[in-house]
Amino acid sequence: MKVRRTMGAAAVAMCAVVALVGCSAPGSSTAPGSSTAPGSSVSSSAPGSSVSSSGSGQITAKVTAADVAGLGQVTLNVLADTGEEDVMKTFVPMYEGIYPNVKVDIQFLDWNDELKTDANTAAGPNAPDVFQGAQGYTLDSVLVKDKLIRPLDDVASAYGWQDTYGSSTLSEFSWTADGKSFGSGDIYGMAPVSSMVGVYYNKAKLQKLGLNVPTSYSEFVNDLAAAKAAGEVALVTGGSSTSDLYHLFGAIQGASVNPQDVRDWIAGKSGTTFVNSINQDAMTTMQDWATKGYFEPGVSGVARDDAVSMFANGTGVFMVEGTWEAPPVIKTNPSGFGFFAMPKGASGKYVAQGSMGMGWHITASSKKLAADVAWIAMLLDQKNASVFVDDGRVPALSEGVQASNPLAQDTITASGQILSSGGNTYSFDWATSTMDQTMGGAIQAVMAGHTQPSAALQEIQDDWAAFQSSRK
Repeated sequence: MKVRRTMGAAAVAMCAVVALVGCSAPGSSTAPGSSTAPGSSVSSSAPGSSVSSSGSGQITAKVTAADVAGLGQVTLNVLADTGEEDVMKTFVPMYEGIYPNVKVDIQFLDWNDELKTDANTAAGPNAPDVFQGAQGYTLDSVLVKDKLIRPLDDVASAYGWQDTYGSSTLSEFSWTADGKSFGSGDIYGMAPVSSMVGVYYNKAKLQKLGLNVPTSYSEFVNDLAAAKAAGEVALVTGGSSTSDLYHLFGAIQGASVNPQDVRDWIAGKSGTTFVNSINQDAMTTMQDWATKGYFEPGVSGVARDDAVSMFANGTGVFMVEGTWEAPPVIKTNPSGFGFFAMPKGASGKYVAQGSMGMGWHITASSKKLAADVAWIAMLLDQKNASVFVDDGRVPALSEGVQASNPLAQDTITASGQILSSGGNTYSFDWATSTMDQTMGGAIQAVMAGHTQPSAALQEIQDDWAAFQSSRK
């Protein structure tokens, strides 16, 4: 899931905002820049972390500043996505202040370069110590299969991340040792932010229509009809952007589906199928809304950025999009819009396409384990969540976090509802290396009336089945 712009391209932008509402942070209350590691107390020796001076071993307790100091003067080599540049202006000096024996050398790559080069880089003689991967079969599968990254189960246990985040959240970072299946197995990555799909709304237009923020899926559907009847564009979407279409499909599907069923299918669980009555209804709804003219004129040719700009400038009552689109909307009109999780339907849960952000991995060849763990723990420390909020992003642990902008706060609240429901369903494109185009194209054809919903479902399932056969 791509955190910043889309959850597509076999990554994860993202999980969207809280892992479990009301859970404690995976670190302690150590203040940024102090001499104590986040989530630990300094001692003259490593209290149970079992990290040797060479940086090897297992983690059995939270890493301390003393553990990191035991490495001597070292450089922590970090590889990050270009979308992290702003927050790293805060985190790099913070880390170096807490661990003065470590110099951070951070490099940035854009998304496409990461997908193309990260595996080779991690296998090379100058591999980074910690770096960001991408959930799904395009990158993380290769990293696990080739044993280029270290399992983090011992770290997660020491910091209590299983309890804090919950199994449905961490499952996206869990892989079988052969890298052939995700959703169960060892944990190989962690992320401090989340990316969730929800519903943006124009406050003034909703009020003009005499409507309240819908509290059920049926109310939302009725509001679309009311907006159309009043001459408004009911729902703005980037119809030429494949991920926008399957994110919208997922929001409709989510009203009725068990989210675990979706996660199982995306993860490639044997015996699962996309051809079922819930998906048939969701695909038919997409076609029905297009036929009724709920979308903006020429929707099939509207790109995501154009759709977001259109909505932010006053076109449309609703827009189904990811939390990552809040910054441009806020920039255009800081107080004119709100955001909510797609309301519950028959599923009884808040369900949506969503995940944690790009996972941080520890390279298997790194000899600086204490420093590596300390880096990830700092990023995940709930105390530091405001750094991400200030960058317009949704922290994975958000209890007590307050955004200065009301729309930003809405994204935090809604993401928490989705994750605390266990309703995040990954992103459909994680299912296969070609699903982004297959599913997006199938929905485009259905909306245009060129393909029947049942045929589109079969096309999607055939892509899935072919990919699953190729992995055996």
